[in-house]
Amino acid sequence: MIKNTDSNLYIKNSTDDYLVWNPQKDAKILNIELSENATSKIVYIMDSVCDTNLQIHLKKNSSLDLIILGTSKENLSLSKTIDTIIEENAYLNSKKLYCFNSNVNLVSKTFLQGKKASNDDYQVILGCTKQIQKYMFEVTHNEKETFSTLQNYAICKNDSKINIDTNGIIINGSKESNLNQKTKGILLSKDSEISANPWLQIDEYDCLASHGAGIGAIDEEDLFYLMSRGLSRIESEKLLISGFVNPVLEALADKEKEIALNLIQLL
Repeated sequence: MIKNTDSNLYIKNSTDDYLVWNPQKDAKILNIELSENATSKIVYIMDSVCDTNLQIHLKKNSSLDLIILGTSKENLSLSKTIDTIIEENAYLNSKKLYCFNSNVNLVSKTFLQGKKASNDDYQVILGCTKQIQKYMFEVTHNEKETFSTLQNYAICKNDSKINIDTNGIIINGSKESNLNQKTKGILLSKDSEISANPWLQIDEYDCLASHGAGIGAIDEEDLFYLMSRGLSRIESEKLLISGFVNPVLEALADKEKEIALNLIQLL
């Protein structure tokens, strides 16, 4: 279902799929709300046509598969926010592919507000132009027995620059919660830059929390293996990169996948 929505998308006990593209141009906020027990899949195209921020609210026992494809034209400065509230026993599974050709400042904050609220977040960031991209991803556990994973993969070429801050917070009283965050940066050229800044604030003893970050070039042994099978270096790099992008592509229908592949071609 394609829905060029206004500023609100309310889903009640639905299993419909939505492709949301370009809310009304004067809509500064797109509200996505799932009622109790609702289940849905939403593909959201985040581009530079609209200066729209996301607010997501999953009520008790609801479940949402969310895929975000982010793109923009050059010579712009974008500022985007994504604020998410997940209530008791609700689940958000999100996969995101960002390939902005402009300066970007994106801030995403997720609040696990109910017991057994869960969030799995997988995102790939592609940088290929002379722009500075800044991302801040924050997850706060405000209730016991909450669960979150955050996986970031940043891939840079040419003289692009990507900065990723990841914040994990478990407040006092959020017993038996589990928080895991990981960032991996891959540099495809000497002039590209990636910085990763993981940070944890853990105020509860009875919980699990971990984070990690690593930045480097593509493994030369992997490249050599593929090139020895007849691929060029560029083809080998693209094949290895596709391994990170594939989890996003696999969640898309054919029409949506075509949009995502157009983004990847920028590399």
